Amino acid sequence: MAAPHKDEAVVVKLKGRYFYGFGRKGQVLTAWSLVGARLFRAGACDLREVVGKLVAKRRSFEVMVIAEVA
Repeated sequence: MAAPHKDEAVVVKLKGRYFYGFGRKGQVLTAWSLVGARLFRAGACDLREVVGKLVAKRRSFEVMVIAEVA
C-alpha cells in the first residue's frame, strides 16, 4: 500500500473490526463498523502513538484510507 497523503482520513483495522480506543487496563477496544471507529488524519501524532502501542502488543492490523479530507 502506498503511503497515504496528509489530507486523507484513515482508520486502523484489526481482524475485520475497527479500532476506537484502549481500555483502562490497556486492552484494545474495537467496533464492528466504521460508525464506531476512531478516525485519524494520515500522519497525525495520535495515529503514530496508536500504531506504536499495537506493534508493542504484537497485534496484526492495517491502516486503511477511507476518505479525502477537504
